[in-house]
Amino acid sequence: MSRLHTFTYLFILLLFLGAMPFALSAQEEQEPDGDFQERPEEKEPPAEGYPEEEQFLEAYDLGSQIFTIDAGFFIPLFFHFPAASDNEDVSTFEPAFGQLSLGGSGSLSWGSYLTPRFAIGVELAGSFSFTPNGYVNSLIPITMFTEYLFRYGSFEFPVSLQGGFVINRVQDQLYMGPIAIPGISGYYNLNAEWGLGLSLDYWWVPEIYFDKSENSSFGNFLELSFSARYHFS
Repeated sequence: MSRLHTFTYLFILLLFLGAMPFALSAQEEQEPDGDFQERPEEKEPPAEGYPEEEQFLEAYDLGSQIFTIDAGFFIPLFFHFPAASDNEDVSTFEPAFGQLSLGGSGSLSWGSYLTPRFAIGVELAGSFSFTPNGYVNSLIPITMFTEYLFRYGSFEFPVSLQGGFVINRVQDQLYMGPIAIPGISGYYNLNAEWGLGLSLDYWWVPEIYFDKSENSSFGNFLELSFSARYHFS
């Protein structure tokens, strides 16, 4: 009889141990108020997968093009005469406003992007101002430029450097020489095609004479203009 009691107790203990995991699982699925919590349905991931992070799309790529129109003010700053010690009529630095008046300027340029931020192109510009005698002094640069673009939302800030040659004419005097024009611009894009803004360019115009080095000079001018830029592909 004792052996039968022993088997009975072991059987009851095994039933209790086997039922305990199911009781614990049911307790975990119950809410505090006694209701069972339904598990949310698991949705299959999209075929393309979940995006890791939002990617920023560049506005330009290889082959994107720009066409720019500028019109504004031409401001003479000063002339630098490096050999002024050999010429008693001039100082090393001469203010340009005593020799030229405030003038006007304009330009047309075309460029193409090699990367989303770097572009190259060509520009045809022109400026005019007046001498104290009323003669027109004109500068006509023909240049190539490189440009690096900084962007912030709808705003663009191109930084450029131009190099080429310039035609300098005053009455019947004509001079052709090199020119360098660093500049910076700021544009607000009205839409995907048009942007409006301001440009600030520094004209450095050497005028070198090998036979009369004392007359060589470096003109320094500032151009402040309103700009319209058209983007296309």
